[in-house]
Amino acid sequence: MTLNPNLPHALRIIRKALAAYSGPELELRIAVDLDAAGLLTDINAMGRVDRTEVTPEAVPGPPGADRPPPDTVLPHQGIVLRRTDPAADPPPEPGTVTRLPAPAEWEARCARAEKVFEDLVDHHGDRPEVLTIEQDHDRVVVCIRARALADWERWLSEIGAGAAEDTRPAGYAQLAFGTRAGVPVRLVAHKVPGLLHAAYQEAVRPYCLWGRVYDLARPLAENGGDGNQWLFLGIRDKSGMPLLSVRGRTELCTLENIVRHAGPLTPVDTGASPPVTGGDAD
Repeated sequence: MTLNPNLPHALRIIRKALAAYSGPELELRIAVDLDAAGLLTDINAMGRVDRTEVTPEAVPGPPGADRPPPDTVLPHQGIVLRRTDPAADPPPEPGTVTRLPAPAEWEARCARAEKVFEDLVDHHGDRPEVLTIEQDHDRVVVCIRARALADWERWLSEIGAGAAEDTRPAGYAQLAFGTRAGVPVRLVAHKVPGLLHAAYQEAVRPYCLWGRVYDLARPLAENGGDGNQWLFLGIRDKSGMPLLSVRGRTELCTLENIVRHAGPLTPVDTGASPPVTGGDAD
């Protein structure tokens, strides 16, 4: 079997799309990118081949009246999506059809993305950790090489990633998703998985949550260090989530809920011994 020479090109586009897109429109966006690269061909526009005009002698194979009719190869450029008889197609499942945006709506989304792209380039494009800032149709992709976790946390804020939004590693990079001025922004942060691992190793009582490492042995403050200070007293809920209390109070709250409502917490340098030095309470 001879492979279509365009398959490597299509594979590169699909890999790039998987790294750049997410959500329910993933399949649509991959198809749009393939079409934009000229790798999809409309069979209807090409016309159909009448199999009655193709004689058995035109196709290699043993002679004989029992030989099945030959497969017809349509001339094409790129990958051809072949359609079967509509009667043989199973009925579509409810909720699986992706609505194509209207041209005006699509252009407006791309225009908003262009403004966000220009704003990020104008205000942050010359930062030393920035590798690339690109507009990708109706969204923006930022790629950095973090020198420290401060770079990672700065860009989580710049792309509008919520404090309770999960991030995920992808090789030597960490991926995050945010929204800036209504435009989806994707952050690809190289070196961050290694920096997070180093921070975890250095912390006395590390706990990872939503792309950040918290040292529970230190007081953790809201509002960049100027707000309420939360202390971990060795108590966890049934799922293992740390329970913290505001300094001077007894009420307990999960670290998850604190971050969700107050934003990321900042370690406080008190110069004193950590508030907890023993094991977790039962």
